[in-house]
Amino acid sequence: MIEGALPAISGSATLDLTVQVRDEENNELIDLAGMVINFVLAPFGSWPTLWDEPASFLQPELIASTETGEITVIDMGTFQVLVASSVIRSMNAGNYDAGCTVRDPTDDDYVAQILIGTINVIPGIVRNP
Repeated sequence: MIEGALPAISGSATLDLTVQVRDEENNELIDLAGMVINFVLAPFGSWPTLWDEPASFLQPELIASTETGEITVIDMGTFQVLVASSVIRSMNAGNYDAGCTVRDPTDDDYVAQILIGTINVIPGIVRNP
């Protein structure tokens, strides 16, 4: 699992993040074909309490998924998160908690948390329509 800060993103640009997933024991790339991958950004500091609060109180700011098309497996063990600039522009500048999971759609009991960290959305200055 990756822990830590992700590179900052511009509040005026497309989020384009490429992630490789490797087996921690042998460092080999993991086959992600057919897996459901979800990437979430939530207001900084809210994520630990999301489980205790009503779902309508602390909604994530961004949810990207292979199921909705923002995430694509592009190679063995590698996926790309691509979120339109119009979505990123709708977010407030600041720090966000980030998380990413991989789930086997044939076994809902198997979910791997592959990333936990923070990401900073910085004002993009240029605001294209």
